[in-house]
Amino acid sequence: MCKRDINEFLQALQHLMMRYQQDERGTDPGRDRCVAFGNVRYQSWEDGGQVNIGIIYETPGGSTNQINIEFVPELGRFSLPHAHEPGDFSSADVQEVLAMVHAHIDQIPEKRMERLKEYINSWHTEAVSRPDIFERLNQLMFADLRGGRITHDELYEACRYAVASEKEPA
Repeated sequence: MCKRDINEFLQALQHLMMRYQQDERGTDPGRDRCVAFGNVRYQSWEDGGQVNIGIIYETPGGSTNQINIEFVPELGRFSLPHAHEPGDFSSADVQEVLAMVHAHIDQIPEKRMERLKEYINSWHTEAVSRPDIFERLNQLMFADLRGGRITHDELYEACRYAVASEKEPA
């Protein structure tokens, strides 16, 4: 039964990942859904009798992030960080676990924007000029790692934030 549970979960997870890998907005790379969700994907491996699954994605600039899911066959339970509160979430119900994974994935665009704001705040601290900030943001549209790139929407929001958070010279 437990082998069936993990296989059912991995099949459903593959289907979920495919939804985030497809570009629903056409062929414009600046509006690529895959980029907006950090090129989210998963990898699974067995370790000491349990199955580990890593949900992997990038934030702008190419920093890789991972959400770890653990499946212990003897218990028939999955465990992963809770998406909405501190601590872990544990369940034997595949659909509940998939819902929690989905909640994590839905937070990726917000986490990507937080990362862009961190860059911008750092550049402001370093006294980088507005044109140079815009140039650096533009360069992120063409980063080597697909998930490390930014979309047109992210570029627009980041530019707005850069202007709004700019401090007046003393």
